[in-house]
Amino acid sequence: MSDLSIDEKIKEAQLNKLEAEIAKIKAETSKLWIDIGKIVFSALLGLFIGWFSQDTKVSLADTKAKMAEQEKKVTISETEKMIKDTNNSIEPLKIALTKTSAELQEKNSEKNSSVVVVTKPLIYIQFQGDITREFINELRGKLQAEFNAPGAQRIAGNYTSEVRYFSENKEDKERAERLANSVIEFFKSKNCSLNLPIKFSNLTAGKSSPPEVWLADEDFCD
Repeated sequence: MSDLSIDEKIKEAQLNKLEAEIAKIKAETSKLWIDIGKIVFSALLGLFIGWFSQDTKVSLADTKAKMAEQEKKVTISETEKMIKDTNNSIEPLKIALTKTSAELQEKNSEKNSSVVVVTKPLIYIQFQGDITREFINELRGKLQAEFNAPGAQRIAGNYTSEVRYFSENKEDKERAERLANSVIEFFKSKNCSLNLPIKFSNLTAGKSSPPEVWLADEDFCD
């Protein structure tokens, strides 16, 4: 039998129960501190990761900015070099072109100074009667080899076939003779006979006029 009394047994039971409750509280307290530790660790880890991520983003942004600035400097430097090289290449071409242009201008000037512009002497043609415009245009075409015969006028009147000239100098008379011979030769080519004398006519002093061919209404052709 137990030597303990009923009161002592009750006290022992209560003591055992209290010790069990204390052990339970200690266990729950230890678990609570572990959970708190986990929470605190998670919070600190989150803060660290956030700080590290932000710092990394800033560093990456700075690096990209520095790289872009460096690329810009390199591009500007390369562009300036290309422009310089291009100017160095163009300059000799400019000099060569300027020299060539000057030489061409000089040659052209020399050529122009040595060229004598020869203009054909101007003549006029008047005709009447049954002579056709087509016949006169053929005559003009024949005379264009030596003379400038811009047109012909159909003029009625009492005149004979002749070549008129209006200056007494030798050159004008010889020109009138050549004109008359050319017209006669043309008529011969058409199987037509033409008597075409040259005639000097005075003009008002100080006036001048080109030679004139007058073709009267005659039966030139057989």
